[in-house]
Amino acid sequence: MGVEKFQKRVEHMAYLLLVQLTRYYYFSYDLILLILPKETELELESLSNYKTNRMDMLYKSPKRLLIRLVLWFLVLSVFSFFLVLGLKLNFPTPATTVSPPFTTTKQSFEKLCATFNDSKLVSEIKDVRVMVAANLKDVEHLLPVFSHQVSRLKEYLKPENIFVSIYESGSVDRSQILLKELEAKFNSEGIQNRVVFGNRTRKKGENRIKFLSAIRNQVLSVLDEKVFVPDYILFSNDVFFCTEHLIRLLYRSMKGGDMVCALDYNEEYHFYDTWVARDSRGMPLRQSTDCSLFSSDADSYRCRQGLAVPMHCCWNGLVVFRSSVFTMQGIRFRYVEDEEEECSGSECTLLCNDLWRNGFRSIYVDPGVRVAYQARIFRDLEIERPVLNEEVFSVIKEQELVPFDPPDKFFCCPLPPHSARDDPNLNVAYFASVL
Repeated sequence: MGVEKFQKRVEHMAYLLLVQLTRYYYFSYDLILLILPKETELELESLSNYKTNRMDMLYKSPKRLLIRLVLWFLVLSVFSFFLVLGLKLNFPTPATTVSPPFTTTKQSFEKLCATFNDSKLVSEIKDVRVMVAANLKDVEHLLPVFSHQVSRLKEYLKPENIFVSIYESGSVDRSQILLKELEAKFNSEGIQNRVVFGNRTRKKGENRIKFLSAIRNQVLSVLDEKVFVPDYILFSNDVFFCTEHLIRLLYRSMKGGDMVCALDYNEEYHFYDTWVARDSRGMPLRQSTDCSLFSSDADSYRCRQGLAVPMHCCWNGLVVFRSSVFTMQGIRFRYVEDEEEECSGSECTLLCNDLWRNGFRSIYVDPGVRVAYQARIFRDLEIERPVLNEEVFSVIKEQELVPFDPPDKFFCCPLPPHSARDDPNLNVAYFASVL
């Protein structure tokens, strides 16, 4: 029997048991009334008409009460027998009906995240300097995998060409302990890193975008201080990914992308970041699992062919930038103070607009890079799909990500600067100018 059917049966049986116990309570009450002395009966009689009527019935027919109690005792006995029997026969065992949990250890990802041994790929990217940037909070479930997959970048890049910048704040789980272990691990492997345990947490009533833009800029302070000078910057949310996902996005960016994003998925296997993602016409992407998430036939076709799809904006949990986006023009994450002057969208939406305004006109999404916020969802998305192999690599290296013009307007879902909401107000969405 499946787990869901079993649970429904137990719930139904528990409901029946509750009903019978309720009835048994009233019969027990009947019995108490029967054996009480008359004085007590008179005291109780003044409490409610219901009790008076019941006592009248009992004193007139005590034999009837005794028969009822015996019958209900038999009913409860039979019911209890079948309840125990049902539990014994139908309880699911881990070996037969319950899927084993998908643990978030590095070993659990080995089959999903296989190294792509291609000498041409490695020769092209081994000298590239890359910074991995992440804002993390309450991610003890993620860190074993995150640490291992970032460390595996050494399989493709020189260790001295990797820098990891992490800003953590407000964790109440074991994240800080694990991040200290991550720090020691990277140091022992020759991977430069900076892990900041900040005390910045979002205050009650503080605007979400103002807060997020501030902590995202914290991880970019490495650029301001010139601690490390990267060619590309890999930004990650608290998502599960393989090293090969990072390499795919990196190589896409090397083929001309100023900004190249993954696709992130929720617990229902639907595309998640619909607030930020806008196609090349400025329209939102659909909550879909397959290429139908793109409303344009041309984009859906590109997706099915394994090609990168042009976007007005994206983030989607995992993204690669040319470092010149941040180093040459000084672009940073920000929020809108005057909503009448500009769409007060996500800090990622505003970043995309700043890219367009500063001449960065090559924003794409790689539909083949699919990440998730839960390990189980990530496994199900990737278990039958090679992240990177000869066929995939041949498609990627043949496609140049050429610049294109932005749409005149894009669909804006604002989160006003005075608002303390966590989500945008879809009731006041409108089409806003890009430039």
